Amino acid sequence: MNAECRPNRGMTQHRSLSLTFQLTAEEAANLAAQKLDGKRPRIESRVETWFDTHGNSLRAAGLTLSVLAKKKQFFQRAREWPGDQSNEAWGDREIATGAPDIELLPAAFRQRWAEVGDKLDLVPLFQTNLKRQSRVVAKGRSNIGAALDLGPIVADEGRLELRELRLGLINGRPGDLFAVARELSEAIPMRIEFASRVERGFLAREGRLGLPVGKTVLRLRAEMSSAEGFVEIARACLRQFSLNLPAFREGNEIEATHQTRVAIRRLRSALSLFAPILRDEFFQRWRMEIKWLFDSLGSARDLDVLREHFMAAGADDRAKALEPRRRRAHGRLAKSLASPRLGHLLFDFAEWIETGPWRRSVDPKQTRDRGLPIASFVARRMSKRRETFIQVAAQFDGLGPDGLHALRIEAKKLRYGAEFIEPLARHTKSRKRCELGHHPRVPAVEMNCLVV
Repeated sequence: MNAECRPNRGMTQHRSLSLTFQLTAEEAANLAAQKLDGKRPRIESRVETWFDTHGNSLRAAGLTLSVLAKKKQFFQRAREWPGDQSNEAWGDREIATGAPDIELLPAAFRQRWAEVGDKLDLVPLFQTNLKRQSRVVAKGRSNIGAALDLGPIVADEGRLELRELRLGLINGRPGDLFAVARELSEAIPMRIEFASRVERGFLAREGRLGLPVGKTVLRLRAEMSSAEGFVEIARACLRQFSLNLPAFREGNEIEATHQTRVAIRRLRSALSLFAPILRDEFFQRWRMEIKWLFDSLGSARDLDVLREHFMAAGADDRAKALEPRRRRAHGRLAKSLASPRLGHLLFDFAEWIETGPWRRSVDPKQTRDRGLPIASFVARRMSKRRETFIQVAAQFDGLGPDGLHALRIEAKKLRYGAEFIEPLARHTKSRKRCELGHHPRVPAVEMNCLVV
């Protein structure tokens, strides 16, 4: 971001910030006809090809590499996975042909790639062939880049039509970016998209468009503050949620319900884990709104699991009797996922994690914790949670159903917290510390059952 976004002590520096919105064909046509700020759009064709090795070592290293062709020029674009936010230090490099030039890649990029140890045998994976209408929109003291992209992602195993509006902060305040997005979405209904074009391109290449998707890759780095770490974790949870929505439309509702619920459970766990730095006048609102979404998913998921239990036990008659309730629960879930309430929740929550009052709090403890290294902050929080969990788990035999359920939830929070910081554990000793592990006061078999 530019200099106007510089934080105070304990405040995090924004990276290049952009927002993506998915549009219907009608919404895209209406937007294309608009003259933002009275300006006509610049229209250009853009063909971008993404590359990786046969073993997908770039993706494993948390990197993406593409070549953008515009007119007769080629630009090599090095990005961090999932490629939705640029690393300003890397930028784009003009190259001679449509094939990547490894020698011109940034040194930090090549070093991270080399750590994976794969051969540098780059192959094209998928391509976008887009017609872009772009403008620069002035808002307050900020300039916002607005690009309407229309065209397909093309891969060997699949094809996906893109109709996207992408808004990027060129300079100024992140709040102005969200203000422009809000004004546009009031005129033309559209929903924010958290999954990147690269992620969807890989799904197309692997023939997995419309199939459920597990947890997404985290881009945590040791030098991140706790505030930066929370934003990355929240984004990853929201990407998993977004990536699973097409599975509902393709009839894979059972597993899609499970994976979207996991994404929201992880997001709730992140809010709990990072609560000391997040508490502001909106914090409780987000906890309640996200609980609404979680409960909507939970009603359908619980009945899915119960039906599977009946079928596995050979109780087909009971499974059949349950089916009307299960279908009604999925009908209510479908309405929730298509509701304006969810659209507002996703956009407003995205705005809050990027620009919310929690980022500007001057409370000494909150300011200090916000600036702590991510690993130090999470380790301190996890240590307290683990000790509390162990104390309660030691009374395992005396716990009733409600107590066991509460203990299981606490175990999941520990598990998700460990998974959040696992990318920082580069060595065997560090990785072992990310595991919940055995404690002499809690029988190992019980610990295993609780963590599964």
